[in-house]
Amino acid sequence: MEVSNATIIDNPPFINHTSPPNTTNISLDYQEFNCYIEDDSGLTNVSFYINDTLNQTNSSPVNATSSPFFVPDIPDETIWNWSCTVFDNATIPQRDRKSVV
Repeated sequence: MEVSNATIIDNPPFINHTSPPNTTNISLDYQEFNCYIEDDSGLTNVSFYINDTLNQTNSSPVNATSSPFFVPDIPDETIWNWSCTVFDNATIPQRDRKSVV
């Protein structure tokens, strides 16, 4: 009897911040932040962070699309570090980081 072994590779989710661009000056009372998300095994959650604090979560993300997050009341002259963390069906998180001025 021949025995075969197989390894299933699950790549971590792909994430790319699409807007706003890094070092953007925001002059609106609100801002839309977008993270493009994609995964080979399906997505379960995308979370939006400002200065490493969870701000919003989308628990029904659509694969291979941008996930928008709307933030009201952005103070003038504030530097924010923002990021999105994405989880796939294998619970492999992927996090990326941007700054907004």
